[in-house]
Amino acid sequence: MARQVEQPGWWEEYRDDLPTWFALYVEPEAAARRISTYQPTVVDGLLQTTAYARAVFAAGHPAPSPAAVERQVAIRLQRRRELLDRADPLRLDLVLCESVLQRAVGGPAVLAAQREHLRAMNAREGIDVRVLTFAVGAHPAVRSQFAILDLASEADPDVVYLESLQGGRYLEMPSDLERYRGVFARLRECATPLEEYL
Repeated sequence: MARQVEQPGWWEEYRDDLPTWFALYVEPEAAARRISTYQPTVVDGLLQTTAYARAVFAAGHPAPSPAAVERQVAIRLQRRRELLDRADPLRLDLVLCESVLQRAVGGPAVLAAQREHLRAMNAREGIDVRVLTFAVGAHPAVRSQFAILDLASEADPDVVYLESLQGGRYLEMPSDLERYRGVFARLRECATPLEEYL
């Protein structure tokens, strides 16, 4: 454990390229054993293709330079490798709003490739992608997006992460965790498994 503490995290070399609020997120994310997340607007960053991620970052405001976009894409791909390809991979439970699979981020060809990538990633052990279809109507998270990080260490409290254009917010109170776990459980109940949707 002492050796691990002394070793810098993978994100250290990218610290200057990460917003401060997101740099705070990647450390507990790296320590998580499971992440349960609801994404209403885009595919979760851990499951984005290179072209899809490029389109997401290029849409930023103010418009970033091509070099800045490529740096962010490299960070996103490194995050995926570090979390999903490690010896004990992160377990990822993802609920996507159906609109995510309809919105042509990067154009129709990029979206089609992204959908195929989701199908392939969903086939991996420990990854479960579900789709909250339009037919569900209003649901408990209709006004938000969030991620619940279940951390591997009993010494660290699990956390709910909320993200907006202005930054990230972290909730650690047991009552907040209980509420968001309940909302996520309800979303999973309402959602269709990806293999049935695509």
